[in-house]
Amino acid sequence: MNVHISSIQTMLGGRRALQRYLTCLAISIIFSGCAGHGRQESICYETECCPEEVFDSTDNANITAPVQTVQTVSYAEELPTPDTDENLLRDAPQPLPEFKRVPPPPVDPQPETISVQEPFIIDLATTLKLGGASALDVQIAREKAFQAQVTWSKSRLLLLPTLWYGVNWFHHDGSIQTTPGEVIDASRSSLYTGGGMGFEGAPVTGNGTGPGNFAFNLSLAEAHYKPLEKLQLSQAAQAAERGAQNDILRDLAVAYADILQARSELANYNVGRKTSQKLVEVTSTFADVGLGSPAEVYRAKTEEAHWVVQVKEAERKVIISTTKLAEILQLDPEVQLLPAEEQLVPVTMVNENLSVRELIMISLAERPEMAEYRAVAEARLVKFRQERARPFLPYLQLAGSVGSFAGGSGSTIDNQSTRDDVVAAMIWEFKNLGMGNYLINRRSRSEWQESQIKIERLQNRIIAEVIAAAGDSASYRRQINAAEEGLDAANQSYALNVERIKDAEGIPLELVQAIQARTSSQNRLTDAICNYNRSQYRLLHAIGQPTAIAAESAKSQAR
Repeated sequence: MNVHISSIQTMLGGRRALQRYLTCLAISIIFSGCAGHGRQESICYETECCPEEVFDSTDNANITAPVQTVQTVSYAEELPTPDTDENLLRDAPQPLPEFKRVPPPPVDPQPETISVQEPFIIDLATTLKLGGASALDVQIAREKAFQAQVTWSKSRLLLLPTLWYGVNWFHHDGSIQTTPGEVIDASRSSLYTGGGMGFEGAPVTGNGTGPGNFAFNLSLAEAHYKPLEKLQLSQAAQAAERGAQNDILRDLAVAYADILQARSELANYNVGRKTSQKLVEVTSTFADVGLGSPAEVYRAKTEEAHWVVQVKEAERKVIISTTKLAEILQLDPEVQLLPAEEQLVPVTMVNENLSVRELIMISLAERPEMAEYRAVAEARLVKFRQERARPFLPYLQLAGSVGSFAGGSGSTIDNQSTRDDVVAAMIWEFKNLGMGNYLINRRSRSEWQESQIKIERLQNRIIAEVIAAAGDSASYRRQINAAEEGLDAANQSYALNVERIKDAEGIPLELVQAIQARTSSQNRLTDAICNYNRSQYRLLHAIGQPTAIAAESAKSQAR
């Protein structure tokens, strides 16, 4: 009996040893390389994380050695954890730390499902340089500004006369009434050759007694006020051009951040897919030796299919983000835009020590839209003053001509001699007995008041944009810190799960949740960084200084 029990214990001990040996052998085969992080596979957020050190073991005696835990890399200056009732906009924020652990965007070639063209390396400075001045919206705004400039220049020429020159031949046969009233039959001809000048007019066909008559009409009210109005409209068009350029710079920076995020997520999901493929191999090996069931294999294959779907979805986002930026840059929509940044880091464009009130004051003074609306309001005010003064300022009619005139009976043209004519007049106009002028004046006043209301509405919108962008920036800045802590916890959870499997205390499927948690933490940190950068770009646009994006990116490129 004792012999039988001893043999059973020996058999059980051998089975446990065999189980432990096969478990460690399978895991060593699957996770022999770095299970998570390579520049062409994923974004490595932890410099101390090296899974190959955990799984690479050729000596069975070291299998039970403790797993090296993930060490937390501390910053030179930690961000304070906000209290639950902390006002994110009122308190002075702490500066962001130097991010050393944030991974570079993936630079591996994109799958053939995205594009077959050679990748075009691009960075933020190049993006802004290519699209900042050549974007179609900027070109349209520039042409409108040029048209307004020409219109203003034309309005300044109202006091310059119009010159004309021509030939006028006249012939008459038949009845005609004389000055005393007698009707007679007459046949006569005349010829006039010469030219003249006048205000805002051109010669029309004359009669047989002399040169062409003049059609001209110059309002002194328009001569004085119209150039002032067109000047303000020209300044408004120039401000609109600057506003369009600022919008394009913001859109370019945001679109570039979208590409960075899409490609980073694609790399993260590729790591999940490759890890799940290895997980299928592990569960299959366990099932073959009797340490697992086919159900576990199918569960691992389900997880692999999940990551394949995530990769395809990430590829779709890469295509969309690349196409959007290529559209703004007027590039081939199928071009591959590959980010050149070696490190995905938070970019602080606006001094975080500035209060919201200071940011609002800067925005109201710097936003091109404010300059545009103010110029339009000034133009409406000038128009109102013009209509108010129009009834009291006369129309000036002045013209003159000099030329050669000849005429005679029948078709005979003789007695040619020099002829000079001068016409001058001043006319006051009261439309509809003055009631028309009164109503026009009231309408122009209403248009001016409407422009003032639009300025107030624009101010409210700008203030809301500044507050929202500042709030987003403060929130995402704190989310970065929280995401870093979550990633540390996910890495430690992954390492502890690996340790359990090495010690034959768990099964490979326990890594499913750890892999998902680690990838989700990587994506959350990527989202927090990219959203922080977008909020900085939008805040810079909200305060009217988006050109600093190009200056900062060019400076970073020079470094």
